[in-house]
Amino acid sequence: MTLSATIWDASDWATNGGKYRVNYKYAPYVAKFSDLILHGCAVDPIEHVAHCDSIQGSEALVPSRVTQVQRTRMEKFWLKHITYSCYYDKQRYEVPPPECDHPPRS
Repeated sequence: MTLSATIWDASDWATNGGKYRVNYKYAPYVAKFSDLILHGCAVDPIEHVAHCDSIQGSEALVPSRVTQVQRTRMEKFWLKHITYSCYYDKQRYEVPPPECDHPPRS
């Protein structure tokens, strides 16, 4: 099994209008995943149809091990350090994407 990811340069628009540009002298970039849990279903390679009938709704979900204290710390970090988020990009997204579940930025 493999996991593929794409790193793209959005320096012109995703970093406060280019304020924090990508510095390519640090390339190549490496992403590491630890304790990664993926849930999925077998997909028929011919029909491209997932066979998830045996998994019922919330049974497929793993309970979160993140405590409320950890969530609060993550939120504070996020609000302090994130310079761009599509959730607050009114120029590109008139309505925030449906997956948006972040607090309003102060």
